[in-house]
Amino acid sequence: MRALAMTWIAGTALAMAGCVLPPVDLEGRACPCAEGWVCVAGICERGERPQIDAGAPRDASMDAPTPVDAGGEDAGREDAGIVELDAGSFDGGRDAGSPDSGSPDSGPPDSGPPDGGPDLTHCDDLHAGALFCDGFEWSYPAGRINWQADLLENGNVTTVTSPAPFFGNRALRGTTTALGGRAAMTATFTPITSGDLWLRGLVYLPSALAVDAISLLYVGAPDGSSGLAIQTYGVTGSARAATWVGPAEYYDATGINIPRDRWVCLQLHTTIADTGGSVELFVNDVGLGPRTNLDTRPNGGFGVITAGIEYSDPATQGPATLYIDEVVLSRTRVPCE
Repeated sequence: MRALAMTWIAGTALAMAGCVLPPVDLEGRACPCAEGWVCVAGICERGERPQIDAGAPRDASMDAPTPVDAGGEDAGREDAGIVELDAGSFDGGRDAGSPDSGSPDSGPPDSGPPDGGPDLTHCDDLHAGALFCDGFEWSYPAGRINWQADLLENGNVTTVTSPAPFFGNRALRGTTTALGGRAAMTATFTPITSGDLWLRGLVYLPSALAVDAISLLYVGAPDGSSGLAIQTYGVTGSARAATWVGPAEYYDATGINIPRDRWVCLQLHTTIADTGGSVELFVNDVGLGPRTNLDTRPNGGFGVITAGIEYSDPATQGPATLYIDEVVLSRTRVPCE
């Protein structure tokens, strides 16, 4: 019995040793997986789990360049082509093309006269054809061009920025320090012996100025023997506008006073003749009525212009300071601007 049992056990063992069961197929089944299988994305797959740097097909596609990593989307047109704003023609056209470096940016509008600064005087445009013009836009005395000489007697002249000039940055200031002082500038021009002549200047009389008799603007003969002057004289504290027609005519402009502490436009129009000449004074473009049948032609014609305190009464006119701007002498009317 014991021998029979051993024989059965041995036979059974031999039978079991000779019959090997095939491994269970887990392909496509849900994890967990048996030995020899790996779990990938929750599914069992045959083989060992690949190492990230081992070069397996799935590893190579992630770790080494593939069409997705090095193809058209990553290194092609979008990355280096015309759509890419840093390297393509679309961006290059804006950064280096004609709209950025062409004439609108560097041409005449940027470097021409319109950009050269503010217009400080009309002597070079509106009054370019005048016989004489000066806006006093220069530093005294080095910048003086149009005026040839000073006319000084107990006085001085200069150009100043205050009070604010009528036009531009500077105006002429004339100051006298004693009775009968003179503080003006004078210049000569080709003598005029017939026709019309217009003298225009802007005048500023401070309220503190005590006026008795002052000539502000003058045109006359080269030898100084006779001429025409725009004057102001005092009447009960006012500065009345007047003209003087040398050597004997005095023209009171019917009681018109020159306002103080502001720029006032004074104009003088004369028709030049030995007989039948005329003179008319204007204040701020308003004519005060002409004087006619006068001898208005100086000896040798008109050839000198003076601006400032050309004359003050030596007996009654004390120290004075006043300002002149934009003086023009012309053959045609010069309006107040």
